[in-house]
Amino acid sequence: MSSSFLEATQTTLQSLKLLWQHSPDTMFVIEKRQQRYYLIDFNPAQERAFRDQLCPGLALDEILPKEMWQAIQERYDKCLKTRQPMSYEEKGFGENYWSTLLVPLVDEKGTAEYIAGVSRNISDLKKTEQLLREEMQRAESLNTQYEKLNAELESKVLERTQALEELAVTDRLTGLFNRHKLDRELADEIKRAERYSRPFGLILLDIDNFKLINDTYGHLAGDQVLVLIASVLQSNTRTTDVLGRWGGEEFLVLCTESNLEGLLHFAKKLRCVLANQTMPFGGSLTASLGVALYKKGDSAEQLVSRADRALYHAKSNGRNCVEHLDQGFV
Repeated sequence: MSSSFLEATQTTLQSLKLLWQHSPDTMFVIEKRQQRYYLIDFNPAQERAFRDQLCPGLALDEILPKEMWQAIQERYDKCLKTRQPMSYEEKGFGENYWSTLLVPLVDEKGTAEYIAGVSRNISDLKKTEQLLREEMQRAESLNTQYEKLNAELESKVLERTQALEELAVTDRLTGLFNRHKLDRELADEIKRAERYSRPFGLILLDIDNFKLINDTYGHLAGDQVLVLIASVLQSNTRTTDVLGRWGGEEFLVLCTESNLEGLLHFAKKLRCVLANQTMPFGGSLTASLGVALYKKGDSAEQLVSRADRALYHAKSNGRNCVEHLDQGFV
């Protein structure tokens, strides 16, 4: 055996001895005898960890709590049985956590009765991991709360937006569509009629002698009449029709999928329903109605103007009647 090999071996052994003596990790050697495990050697770090309560030759099942020892024994048995190194984390005394590596020591006969082990105290790491988990949970909780609040805010914004949009197209007194909304609906219906050749028309309704109602019973009574008329019209129009307050005591009904005969029939029905309606102040009232059928090429202004002139004729002919200017379309 050469002197250089001996020197290298001594250097290695000296290094291992220094590692054994000064390592902050606990190191130990375990022997299995007659189905029991004995601590036969340990480094200073192991001795400090157990506060000088250890001595070589101790049976581990005598110094460790039963539940702790059962878990350790299972690992020792597995290490010797498989003859493979194994690592794991375990909870020690108090709040200490350890990361342990076990290496079976196999002799030249293939017998494994000894285990060399190294354990590192990872308690601070575990505390850090726990703090991180708690912070993650808090972050998730805050994120959930944020998402909930954001959803509530979006819902409120949507509700407010819808309410504002509704206000923008709704007559404040009657709750019907206002003039602005009716203009938009009429423009859209003209586009559909041009594209798909669908017939439609307008009924422009005006309450007869409404000024007299205001002058006799007051504007509050006049408002009540307008609200009642709006309710009656709503109850007697189709879901496909567009109903709104055109202005003052005038109401407009946009009747989709309707020819002139259908428009006139519907307008006469509305006139009769209103004439038979009892008013808030007693008695009854009448309405005059002008009907106009959409003609290809009509603008919204032309169609409304024709309905308005028909309404004027109804007023001129004694009120409480239906008129139209679309001769040849009945």
